[in-house]
Parts: sequence; C-alpha cells; structure tokens
Amino acid sequence: MLRSIRFAIIISLLASAAFCAPAEKLVICDFERDSDAARFVVRATTPPSRLTVVTEHACGGTRAASIYFPKWREGSEQWPAVILTAENGLPTDWSGYDAVACEVFNASTSEVDLGFFAADAAGKRASQHFALAAGKSTTMRMALDATPANFDLKHVKELHIFATRPPDAISVYVDDIRLESDVIPRLTKAGDLIDKLRKDSKDCAAEMAPLLNELDETYADLCYRASRATDSAALRKLRPEIVSLDTRLRTQAARAIPEARLRSAARKLSAKSQYACGFARSMEKIFPKDVPFTCSTAREATVELAGNETECVQLLIYAFTQDLKGASVHVGPLTMVGGKGGLIRPAVEASPVGFVETKKPPYAVRYVGWHPDPILDFLKSFDVRKGEIQPVWVRIKAPAGTPPGDYRGQITIKAANASPTTLALKVHVWGFDLPKQTHLRTAMSLYDHFLANAYGTVTEPMRAKYEDFVLSYRINPDNIYRPAPPPIESLLRWNREGLNAFNIIYVRTPDGLKAGDPYPPDRKQAILAKLDEIVPKLKANGLYSKAYVYGFDEIGPESYAAMKDIFGAIKAKYPDLLTMTTGREHTYGEASGIDAVDAWVPLTPYYDLDRAEKARARGKQVWWYTCIGPKEPFANWLIEYDASDARVLMGLQTAKYRPDGYLYYAMMRWPLTKKPITDGPYTDWPP
Repeated sequence: MLRSIRFAIIISLLASAAFCAPAEKLVICDFERDSDAARFVVRATTPPSRLTVVTEHACGGTRAASIYFPKWREGSEQWPAVILTAENGLPTDWSGYDAVACEVFNASTSEVDLGFFAADAAGKRASQHFALAAGKSTTMRMALDATPANFDLKHVKELHIFATRPPDAISVYVDDIRLESDVIPRLTKAGDLIDKLRKDSKDCAAEMAPLLNELDETYADLCYRASRATDSAALRKLRPEIVSLDTRLRTQAARAIPEARLRSAARKLSAKSQYACGFARSMEKIFPKDVPFTCSTAREATVELAGNETECVQLLIYAFTQDLKGASVHVGPLTMVGGKGGLIRPAVEASPVGFVETKKPPYAVRYVGWHPDPILDFLKSFDVRKGEIQPVWVRIKAPAGTPPGDYRGQITIKAANASPTTLALKVHVWGFDLPKQTHLRTAMSLYDHFLANAYGTVTEPMRAKYEDFVLSYRINPDNIYRPAPPPIESLLRWNREGLNAFNIIYVRTPDGLKAGDPYPPDRKQAILAKLDEIVPKLKANGLYSKAYVYGFDEIGPESYAAMKDIFGAIKAKYPDLLTMTTGREHTYGEASGIDAVDAWVPLTPYYDLDRAEKARARGKQVWWYTCIGPKEPFANWLIEYDASDARVLMGLQTAKYRPDGYLYYAMMRWPLTKKPITDGPYTDWPP
C-alpha cells in the first residue's frame, strides 16, 4: 500500500511547479556571450594556454568554451588553469547546493586528467580530479558535501578548471558550468534505493520488514511535503532530512541486509541465539557499523594457498541481542584429510581487528569515523557492542614443503555471557612453494626511529622484529632517506629472508640550489667516501647487485644540473651501481639528456608505458610510486580507501603496466603517536 502511495506522490511531484523551479540549477557560465571569455583568467604557461568562445560542442545553447593547455615542459607552470573569481561574477554562496558541475568534451587524442579547484575567502581549498576519455563527453561533478570540514561554502572566492603537468597537449570543450541542487533527484533515488533494498532482501524479508516499513513511511512523508513546496527555497529546506534519509539508505539500511541474513542463519540453528557468525574476504574492510559489507553465512570457510604463502579470511561476530563480553576465538590444529601428512602443516592464528577513528580529511572520502585497521594479535579477549560486528583476522600460513592436499580445523567462538559456537575451516595447499624472494623490487621506507614515539626507546631486538615482520610479507625493510649505509650484519640477515633491493645512502638536494649549480664539492666528496667504504664490503658479501643510491626526491628542473653532477661522479667510480630518483622528468631522461640516472620513478598517474619501454631500450629502469597522492580513482594505501587497492596496485596494475619496482616513502610514520596500542577493539591510535 505504502509503495502505491509513494508512486502516486512522485507522479504528482513531477507535475508540480517545484520540479520546474529554475533555481534547482544556478548557471555560473554558459558561454552564450562573447564577453564570457573575458570573465576567466587564463594562467600563464609556455606556450600559452587559451580559452575562446566557439560554436562547437555546445550543450543546451549554441556556444561553448574551447580550452587549450599545452604539453608541460620543464620550467613552465605545473597547473595550467582557467579561473573564475567572485569579482568576475562567480556566485559566492554555495551552501544551498549539492555540487558544482560542467559538461566537457575531450577533443584530445588521449585520455586527460582535468579537475575542479575551489577556494574560499580564507584560502581553504577543495578539489577533485576527473579522467576524461578521448573523444567522449563527460559531466564533471564535484560533490560539495565531500569538501574539507573547514571549507566555507557560504564564501567561495575562486573556481578553477585545471590540469596537472599535462604529459600531452589538452584540448577540451566546456559548457554549462553550474551549481546543482539535487533535492528532487536525491529524493527520487531514495525511492529507488528502498525498492532495491526490498528486492535484495527477499531471502530475509521477515527480518527486514520493520525497517522497510519505517523507511516507506519516512519517504512518503518527505514526498508529500515536497509536493506541497511552492518554490525552490521551500524545497531546499527539506534538504537536510532528504540527505539524512539518503545517507541512512546507503549506510545502515544497506548494511541491514547482510546483518538480517546473519541473524536469520543464527536463529535457524537456535531460536535463542545471541550472536551470529559469518565469513568475509580478506580484501574487504569490515566496519563495526554504518558501512555496508558482504559476507557468507556458511558454517565453513575455505582458503587455498601454496607452500611458503600466507592467506587470510575474516570471521565476523555479530552481537544482535546484547553486548558480548569477553569474547575469544580459538582455532584448533589443522589435520590433513585422510590422516596423511607429516610434521609440516599449515599454521593458523586468529586475532581481532582493531578500529581507529578518522576525522574528515582534505580530500573526498566515503566515510568518516571508526575504520578497521590494526590487527590486535596481543588481544586474547574482547567485547562486541550490541548491534555491531567484530571482524577477526584468521591468518593461515603454509611453510615451504607443506604436503599438498586438504586440511581441516575447528574454530571455536566463546563469550562470557553467551553459548559457544563452532565453525569449520578448510585449507587446500597446492603442490608447489612460492619463492622467498619476490620479483618486484620495493623501496618502501621503514622509519624505525618512530618506534621511540610509541615505546620510548628503540632496542635492536625491537628493530629486528619490525624488519622481520615486513620481510615476512616480501617487503624490503628499506629507507630511501637513509643518511648512512645499513650495517652489513643487518643486510645479511635481510638477505637470508628474501631481500631484493636496498638503498645505500640518500643524496639530499642541497638547500638554496639554483638552476645550473653543480653539487657542492665537499658534500660530493663525503658521499663518494661513504661509498668507497661500503661498496667493497657489499661486493665481498654478495650484496652489491641489490644496492642502489636514491636521491633528489621529487625535484624539478632547477636541480637537474646538480643531480647530473653527483650521479655522474658516482657512475664514473661505480658504473654498475644503480642510481634512482623521483625527480619530475616525464620523458625519463630523454628530453633532459640526464644519462646518469638509471631508474626513474614517476608517480603512478604519470607512468607512461610507451615512454617506459623507450627508456628501457636505452638501458634505463622505470619504477613507479605513490605517497599522500594520488587520490581516487587511482589506487593508494590511504586508510579511507578500499583494501583491494593494495592488491590491485601491487598485482593487477603491476602485471599490466610492468614497472621495474615500487617505491613508498613511509610504511610507519607516527608523528602523533605517544604510546603503543594496549587495548581494543576500539583504540586510541591516531591514524
């Protein structure tokens, strides 16, 4: 009945004046006048960028803006842009709108990266990048609710359409720059989401009925009130409630379906069940609340792996009737099916996943709040709050030489105030071992000096424990900013555990360097002296082939001469010692003529496979890296991003684009840390 009422109200709404209100879209610029071009400031570049009003690729009207940004060259502006300011007619109060948008046709011959940038009166910034396919039209839309928390939407000062160091010339047509209010579209989508929830929850309809009835009533009330609105201002007054409903539908309501399935499965086993259990993939972050998830309600989890490999699955504990007190998980020994096998068998550990609280960052994220992150292997028992889900990380490791076949074990979940539950774990071991050393070389910095922030002092056993931990995941315990060579004893230990690359020393960019300056002679001699001391030891211990020298972190052309000078001196003495830089040179040495760099390391968005292959033909390597950027849609390690990003970046994308290695500046960077994690699952660790 409610569903029929809802559709009747929507039909009424579609015919109402409120839906036709012109202020639902506030046009910033439609380029229908020749004078519109003069409203924009075109940032100076070499050669010049330009904006002209033309008749091609117009949207709705008869004209559009043709924007041209040249291929970036060393020494030119890194962020070419066309800029509209409040002085030239940019509306300043965006608080009543949901997005800034425009239509774009990419006339370039390849995909381009274009973005919106906005600044408020206090200088706070918001931006978003868009990947635009060649020869295609795209709507660029930056959601305003994703702007940083301190961005003042009532006092917006500037709007830019910009690019970042274009690797090739950009030619696009832009039209209909506007502010959008999505009150009615969002309300309509809310109805669609309710319908989808009902359709997706047929297998647990009884569990979902109370929630769906409540959502129908809320939706019908909002539709009725929207139909009574006489103008757009009245509609926008409903926006907070509509946004609240939309948020609820995309978070708690979407999450309610897997929760209902878990409850239903538990109650089929016992009508008195106080909690439910399920399994989830290791590539999905399971939040304690709010965020939708997928899981299996099966009573058995299956994991497959090779010898000398570790694989994981997540056990989910859902407390749906009361808080669970003193919960614990125990996994019994795995035994081979059929009674075969030997002394070597897979080992299993189960540890609760801890949560850290995030704040709204200066980039768009899907959720702010408690995120799953640390694995609390010290925490042997824990509480689960009513209505929340606690993930438990089940880690299976098959040592090298594990006999192939199927193994089974038992998982037991206990709590102080609830009956125990038993689940099954099946592990299939393939008939081969993975090598200890991976083929992909890494330059990932382990800042062991930050251990003092958490523990007060740093001991050698503690340092070695962290090094061995990352080595167990086939990551080199490296430091690209290392001021002195690592001890030979450490290198030998790392080498036994699979080391495949390490930095000898960091070549720092001198302060106050001017374009054309050579590297300071005294500092050059000091670096060469350190190399003279360590290189013979590396060669004597069979470590030299894995060594490299990293320097000139993210430099521009003003430092090229100095880099060429010092790296040239290193290559003159040690021609087979790899030199590496993240210096910004998007032709990987071809345009600049810098031959003393052996390995160029661009940020992932600026990695170009064709240019990389040309560089390799010249005897060079091309790695890639990420840091605090790039942001979505590019894969990265940011805590707010999907867990699958790591697998995609290090697996699928590496296989497709074939970088020679991967660099990351900081595996552990704890400037706000004052103590280690000592409790959980909710922790006080600053992410």
